[in-house]
Amino acid sequence: MEATTKSLEDWLNWIIIQHQTHKPSGFYRTYRIARELELLRVAKTIIVVGGTNGKGSTVHYLENLCIAGKVSVGVTTSPHLERFNERIRINGEEISDEIIVDAFTVIRRVQASVNLTFHEYVTLAALFVFKKAEVDCAVLEVGLGGRLDATNVSERDVNVITSIGTDHQDRLGSDRESIGFEKAGILRRRIPLIYGDSDPVSSVEARAYTLNCPVFHLQDSIKYTGFEQIPWNFELNHPDEQYTIHIDEPPNFPESASLALGAAKLAGLDINPRHCRSLDKFQLAGRCELFQFQQRTWIVDVGHNPSATSFLIRFVKKKQLGNLAFAIIGVLRDKALRDIISTTNLPNDQIVIVETQGHRGLRIEQLAKLKELQRFKLSHTLGEAIDFVLQNTEAEDLIAVFGSFDLVQRMRTTILAAKDG
Repeated sequence: MEATTKSLEDWLNWIIIQHQTHKPSGFYRTYRIARELELLRVAKTIIVVGGTNGKGSTVHYLENLCIAGKVSVGVTTSPHLERFNERIRINGEEISDEIIVDAFTVIRRVQASVNLTFHEYVTLAALFVFKKAEVDCAVLEVGLGGRLDATNVSERDVNVITSIGTDHQDRLGSDRESIGFEKAGILRRRIPLIYGDSDPVSSVEARAYTLNCPVFHLQDSIKYTGFEQIPWNFELNHPDEQYTIHIDEPPNFPESASLALGAAKLAGLDINPRHCRSLDKFQLAGRCELFQFQQRTWIVDVGHNPSATSFLIRFVKKKQLGNLAFAIIGVLRDKALRDIISTTNLPNDQIVIVETQGHRGLRIEQLAKLKELQRFKLSHTLGEAIDFVLQNTEAEDLIAVFGSFDLVQRMRTTILAAKDG
């Protein structure tokens, strides 16, 4: 592609083709370009967030804390629900097509023979945008792994690993220890780690020990209360000080909020209780998101592994939303669908499995061949699944729709279109 191409859509199509040709093999290719463009330190404060579940909500809380504290903040996250521009934000606002195209154009000019994946292009573009905007703080969400991730090109002041769960086993390993080894690849010598796992894996702990990283564990160095306690309490036990915050309303995601508060404090950001009132000021799209649609309550979530499903079920219970009447589930073919279904604890006749789209989608023909799924309702389309659920539920019932980003995007589009109509 010529560097003068103007359309963001053209750029993305071209980058996707490159991504299909070039797979991640380490961040050294990206590092060479980042060094040439002076992107290794794009902000005074840099926080890198990795892990399996909870990355997006932790990044979201960090973003909200910075905005409330009038700290200019750049955030890069993935994937997106509606628009590519969601992946790169400054002070909570998506950046324009023109700014992204400008970043891609510069990267392409210095790329030469270096091959880059989609995520590497996006990470470099985000760093370029943050540097040009002179943000005070940059929050970088790691992709699916860690050790080979493009965010490794950046310096950082704090690392966060939210949790280690079984997901992407085909690329990260078959068990939590193997996955933890990959996730711990973001750690840097003597850089603090905030580790959110309730059941820490030894591969992460060993890597932190080897690199002499101060480690702050949830409910150890960092203590917090859950959904139900008012006021909500957060406490950070730091070698130099004990830091405590009390706020009137508990956040929707207490673990993620605690990780964000701990990271912000360790990074030296000025955080006070007034800022914390803004933790849930902006709803994180597709994360335990509630809607009223067809006289029923719908909770929509992008969780697509057993741990995320377990959190969704706990969220419903602790928020006292009522009993789930139905669940519509759709995941990609490399996900643990059987374990996800069993985690819902719903009867078979209250579950609908819908096919998913894209080259990794799970088609109805594939679902029908799985003997253990034949006792569930299988749907070709989301519309068919919605119709079936409406026929078998009553007004004010609670319905969960969760799984792949593709499914959640389509569900949100359906609901929002009905509101606009």
